[in-house]
Amino acid sequence: MVHSIDSTRIPGRRLLHSPGPTPLPEAVLDALRRQPMDLGDPRVDANIAACERGIRRLLKADAANVYFYATNGHGAWEAVVENLVPPGGSVLIPGTGHFSESWAVQTEALGRAVVRTPWREGWPIDVDAVVQALREDREQRIVAVCTVHTDTSSSVSTDLGRLRAAIDATGHPALFVVDAVASLGAAPIDMPALRANVVLSASQRP
Repeated sequence: MVHSIDSTRIPGRRLLHSPGPTPLPEAVLDALRRQPMDLGDPRVDANIAACERGIRRLLKADAANVYFYATNGHGAWEAVVENLVPPGGSVLIPGTGHFSESWAVQTEALGRAVVRTPWREGWPIDVDAVVQALREDREQRIVAVCTVHTDTSSSVSTDLGRLRAAIDATGHPALFVVDAVASLGAAPIDMPALRANVVLSASQRP
């Protein structure tokens, strides 16, 4: 009797090359098999301090305050909105694609108003539309410009320096918030040079 061979079986580890979740290195998998450290263990503080230094190095921001959340990028969005924008407040979320729209929908669900700019598939943020939206906000109700640096759905990145300059040109006092979930560690982000108030990221992407 001849048995058919399942040709769909692929030997070895299967790695899907996509924006995320990121495949875990063997060293990380090995570390996860160990018993966790006690919270009183001095190595806990040392590990946290090392992570904070690494984040500051990536952002070129030695004086930045670093906060860690046990969440994904959506949880980081929520943390930013709840801590920066008062209930009923307004934010500008420039269009980049799927993830800018997801952030906008979530922000509205949290009780804030959202000003959107149009987006074209495969194109970065329309900086002129951002300038127009800020200039039309004569009462300066927009608290922050919440920007997706690289939209995971399209891999299109926006020139953050050009966007910062455009915001400055309007004279609008809105905070500059950058979603670097798909870019931190893969693309340079100079937080002080950009004068970004908040940069958020998540470990499941880069």
